[in-house]
Amino acid sequence: MIGMRGYSFYSFGGNEILTLKAIYRFPIFDDVSLQVLHIGMQRIYVGFYFDFGNAWDDGTKLRDFKRDVGFELRVDGTSFYVFPMKIFASVSYGFDKFDKVVNKQKFSYGRELRFYFGVVFEFDSIE
Repeated sequence: MIGMRGYSFYSFGGNEILTLKAIYRFPIFDDVSLQVLHIGMQRIYVGFYFDFGNAWDDGTKLRDFKRDVGFELRVDGTSFYVFPMKIFASVSYGFDKFDKVVNKQKFSYGRELRFYFGVVFEFDSIE
């Protein structure tokens, strides 16, 4: 599996992969200090990202690589007053349309918006 958010989970396959990722994230609110039930929010970020990559078995060419871009809204905070938590919502768009045949059935990928929502519990090292 290759982690390009502009394409579905099963759109790429192979034993070899190469991906390049660029993310620019910046805070829009740096000290929110908002508590809703057991969830505390400290910072709100906006991010833009670009992915470039492919997966293959028997060789690939540069023109086979796929591109996507996306936008993300991320909230950093805590859950149950102690556990570090990040909540995010993002939208991605894969620029390159391609077809894949699996068991004589044709699937098309790319040129569509993909939406993601998630909650991540991260324990960063103490600096």
